[in-house]
Order: sequence, then structure tokens, then C-alpha cells
Amino acid sequence: MPLLEARALYGSLRGALSGLSIPTFVVDLPGGAGKVPMYPDPVVDHDDDKVTLRSWQGRLVDYPAADDGSSATDLDTRAPAAGRRPLVGE
Repeated sequence: MPLLEARALYGSLRGALSGLSIPTFVVDLPGGAGKVPMYPDPVVDHDDDKVTLRSWQGRLVDYPAADDGSSATDLDTRAPAAGRRPLVGE
């Protein structure tokens, strides 16, 4: 199955099934480069005031920026919480 077709199928499962029943979709990269999770990234855009997220239905929703004095643009540089492994791109 082509990768983009598999990703679309995986995305359709996320809206139809409980999160506990969704397996992690992982691609084994060629050349021994490791495995990469292929879950969809819900962050579409962000600025100082809000983060725009895409729901499993494809709806775009604005989420207010953190009220801890940081801004939504700090999302890319925040350290992961203690005990949590960093996500891809963190």
C-alpha cells in the first residue's frame, strides 16, 4: 500500500475508534535510519495569541495560548515534561 494511502487510512481510524484501540503507525526508514511514527500533527498554525488545531473531523479550531506568561510561539522550544519522552520535533 502506498505510504500516503496508508496514512489516510490511519487517519480515518483515529476518528472512528477509541484511542486505546489505535495502534501506532510506524514506518521503518530505509538505510537503517530508524522508525518514524506517522501520526497526524494537529497543529496547523500558531502565533502569540492562539494555536490553530485540526480536529479528527478536519475542522480547524483556535485554542488560546498558554496563560502562564509564555506564548503559543514558544511551543517549539518548550522542554518536555519530567518523565515524558520528547515528541518528534521537540
